[in-house]
This record gives sequence, C-alpha cells and structure tokens, in this order.
Amino acid sequence: RSTALRGSQDREEETVRKDIWKLNAKTVANHNMNFKLGKTSFSLSLNALADLNDEERKGRFLRNTNTMAEEDRPRLVLEADVESVTAIKPSVDWRDTDRVTSVKTQGSCGACYAFSAIGAIEGQLVKAGKSLKSLSVQQIIDCSNKTWGCAGGFQTIVFKYAKDQVIVSNDVYPYSGKKEDCKLNNQMSGVQVKSFKWVPNDEVKLAEAVGRIGPISINADSNHNSFFFYSRGIYFNEQCSNTTYNHGMLLVGYGSEDGKD
Repeated sequence: RSTALRGSQDREEETVRKDIWKLNAKTVANHNMNFKLGKTSFSLSLNALADLNDEERKGRFLRNTNTMAEEDRPRLVLEADVESVTAIKPSVDWRDTDRVTSVKTQGSCGACYAFSAIGAIEGQLVKAGKSLKSLSVQQIIDCSNKTWGCAGGFQTIVFKYAKDQVIVSNDVYPYSGKKEDCKLNNQMSGVQVKSFKWVPNDEVKLAEAVGRIGPISINADSNHNSFFFYSRGIYFNEQCSNTTYNHGMLLVGYGSEDGKD
C-alpha cells in the first residue's frame, strides 16, 4: 500500500509541476511577444526553474531583505558625480580582459552573497598580477561562522573573513551546494583581502568604480518573476527598488545596447 500511495503522490506532484510549467511558459511567451514588438528591452526564456512557483523560487534563491549597520560600511571615495558623466569610460566589460571566471550555478543553496564577494576577489587577484582562478565559495559556506551558509549572508562578512583567513581555490575546496563541516586546514594556501570599501548608491559612481577597480560585488532587488527567466537584453523593471535588495551579484561592466544604457 505504501508503494501505491507513493506512486499516487508522485503522479499528483508531476501534475502540479506540469501546471506550473504551463503557466510560466505562457508568461514567458506573452513577455517575448512584447519584446518582439519593442515594448520591453529584454527577453525571457524557460529554464530549470520553470516548474517552480513564485514562492518556491524566492524561497530557494533570495535572502531576507536586510541592511548592514553604517559602521560596517567603509566608504569608497569617488570623483565622478551625476554632473560629470564624461569622467567615466563609455563602456567596460571585464570579461574581455580575463578578470572574470566562468559563470557558476549556485543550485538550491542560497549562497549568492558568497558567489558575489568571491567574484570580486577573483577580479582583484588578476589586477594584482596573479593568474585568474576560481576561488572557493564552499569554504565561505562551511567555514565563515558569521554567515548562514546556504541560508544567506552578506558580502561584507565575506570580505571581513577574507582579511583574517586565506581563501583557497575551488580546486582545493570544491563547491557542493550544501553546508558541511569546515575542511580548511593549515596546510592549505590561498589569498587574502587587505581592505574593502562600499561604493555609494549612485549609478555614475558605480560605473566609475567598475571602470577603475574591476568587477564589483553588488546587491539587487530580484523579487520579480521576470528576473528568474531573464534571457538577454537590458533588464529593466519599474518595480525594482534601489533601497531594498535580496540578491547578491557580480557587476562586470556596463555599456549600451540598441540605444539603451
């Protein structure tokens, strides 16, 4: 009877997932019709998240909305302001100069903060004259006691951890996508952070920082269905907030596409 019950539950679950997929497929198709008509600047595509509902996607991949205390925010002093846009380069893409490692998949582990911070450290490693290599996100998940592993965290905490402890390569401490016991030992060598700064919440100053410094660890409001199915183009959503954020990402450049910045 238990086998029959499990089979029935599996069929019910499959039906639920198919219905969710169909609903998401319709949403994507409607959006892409508007994209073809020039009514939106980006297109969508179905992916591995298409059989999850909105609540499930947000629960797996987005962290709770929080902010760090002001005393935890050493500020980066930048020259550019809204009136001096000419002070920055017209476009930057650090992927073209090997400052960015390959795109990673975090899976169901809510470690966006670690991927974001580690990506910024990788870029600075190259700027310092070292070879580009993937550093260990898993080390942060397992060993940084002030973050919450796969349940979220803050890039600031990662940078502070990296000032006190070496970050080893992903080859030495590979990603598993789940929180485990810390495997770091004194025989492992790696890189450390000397200092870090916060970039002001201003697009022009952020552009200057990216151009001058390299890939920047950022936070964004990703609490929107279209974000999860983004495919190409310039993502623009009027509902996005510039003060509320729930997802860490790596900003690798900026520019214009089809006349849009």
